[in-house]
Parts: sequence; structure tokens; C-alpha cells
Amino acid sequence: MGEAELMAFCVEVMGSAEKAVEWMTRKSPLLAGRRPIDLTGTAEGRLKIERMLREAQAGFPV
Repeated sequence: MGEAELMAFCVEVMGSAEKAVEWMTRKSPLLAGRRPIDLTGTAEGRLKIERMLREAQAGFPV
């Protein structure tokens, strides 16, 4: 999944662009204090974020 697709998926999962940006720029304990946006530069990082979003979509806290 590319960066644009990932962001569109994030908007879908979070319910709005504003909430998606907030989530992507907030530090996450699941990412050792990093922000999801900081991982979008690599395929591995995008895959990790995609998995987190799929967990959120399934109702798990992320």
C-alpha cells in the first residue's frame, strides 16, 4: 500500500480526515513512542501502520 492509499484507508477507518491526521501525528506506545506518520517512508513501516489500522477497524484500541 502506498502512502496516499494508506492515508485514504486511515481516513476511512478513523471516520474523517481530521481524526486521521490526529491519529497519524500522535505518538503511539505501540510504536515505542513514535508517530505513525514517521513510519510512512518505508514499505515495512506502511505495512505496520496498515496492520494497526486493520486492528482499529476490528475494534481493537490503537
